[in-house]
Amino acid sequence: MNIKWNYNPEDYGKSFLIAPGNYRVRIETVEETTSRSGRDMLKITLKVNGYKQKLIHNLVFLEENPELTNRNIGEIFESFGITPGDFELSHWENKDGAAEIFNKVDNNGDMRNNVKKFIPRSKQGLLPAWTDEQPPVQAPVNPEMIEPDAEIPF
Repeated sequence: MNIKWNYNPEDYGKSFLIAPGNYRVRIETVEETTSRSGRDMLKITLKVNGYKQKLIHNLVFLEENPELTNRNIGEIFESFGITPGDFELSHWENKDGAAEIFNKVDNNGDMRNNVKKFIPRSKQGLLPAWTDEQPPVQAPVNPEMIEPDAEIPF
């Protein structure tokens, strides 16, 4: 094999994280799956306004805590304008909403983007309009906004 690549050492170690903040997001895909602990789960792939990176949000159905599960589902319905109770997942795809994104260190010590919460439609008005262009420079990650891994109940 004859590899032809122009290596740029300045790219090594560069963070490709999305800076913490509120962003318009679009649901690209929704997949029914199972969590590591065997619970029903939806794996939601989100496109973030202005970024090439995708975000994965796992919605785990907690049978022992239906109030929390219903709150989390309700946030999605409200943010993306999905009819409450509509679990036809194809209706979710390509819907626009908004999310507050934060960064945290995972169990392997790697920094990851995560959804802190989905933003209601009534509070999305001041967010920048959707664009497919990536911002020229990403803001550095503020270490004070990084949340250490918490115990996940699933």
